Amino acid sequence: MKKELLIIFIFTSTFVFANQIDSLNSSKDVEEFAKKVYPKFTEFKWSEFKIISTEKVKEKISCKDEYDLLEMKNWEKIDITNDGLTDLILTAYWGTTLYSYAILDKGNNNFKIYTLSKNVFDNCELFKPIKKNDLNYLKTYIKKQEEVGLMEYEELIIKDTLVFKFQEFIELNKNPKNYKIKEIEFQTSGCYGTCPVFNLKINYKGNAEFNGQAYIKHKGKSEREVPVKLFNQIQKLLGFIEVKKLKDNYSVAWTDDQTSTLTIRFNDNSVKKIRDYGMIGTFGLMAVYSKLIEIGKETEWKK
Repeated sequence: MKKELLIIFIFTSTFVFANQIDSLNSSKDVEEFAKKVYPKFTEFKWSEFKIISTEKVKEKISCKDEYDLLEMKNWEKIDITNDGLTDLILTAYWGTTLYSYAILDKGNNNFKIYTLSKNVFDNCELFKPIKKNDLNYLKTYIKKQEEVGLMEYEELIIKDTLVFKFQEFIELNKNPKNYKIKEIEFQTSGCYGTCPVFNLKINYKGNAEFNGQAYIKHKGKSEREVPVKLFNQIQKLLGFIEVKKLKDNYSVAWTDDQTSTLTIRFNDNSVKKIRDYGMIGTFGLMAVYSKLIEIGKETEWKK
């Protein structure tokens, strides 16, 4: 009887943790799977989505030496969220540009795709799965141009380690802070496109003020309460990324993009204000923006 129970337990465990990603064996498999997860990859007839070989990826990037040093591959299977389910890290050639993605298994045959590439213009964004102390992370090597003055730019090389936390990929920090925040204000500008333009202010009690201006469901001013847990989650995220230590200004090297202004008022009456043209200052900041934009878009604001 004990042997029979053991066999049943092993079979059940294998069944629970196996997923579609485990069965992928070729670049073609990965390509077809990615298209099923994210059908938009197939919507543009003039812009074919392809998984090209590791060697061909290397031919198209501008940091070939680092590509070799990191022993990069065009795709890898790994439990990058450390939840017991196999995820997928891949680089695809879509149209005329390389993009890196993570496809995460959310359980019950559900998958979510994350775009890791944020600056495709410099053509050097590498994301390598690594293991540290039995946990999986993404090692990054990113080359980008950043504005340092009026029409003045410098090349930056950013080497970091990303962890999946707060449902986003953010920079690993072993000593996060425990900030106490009174209020968070977030403003977005327009862009050459359909960027949502709004102003959101939310405090530690869950009181929120919103003013939607363009390309967003609710237009005009509104006040209401949002769950305090949302504020607390963002507060913890801001502590994890140590927002006080981040720069006050970030700017990409291209034009016609969106600008955000993040203003944080702390309990000690100090204020941190970050202006971010392009809104890709750091992975941690992008995670904060994502959560604030979601509140702005998804809240049923009063009319």
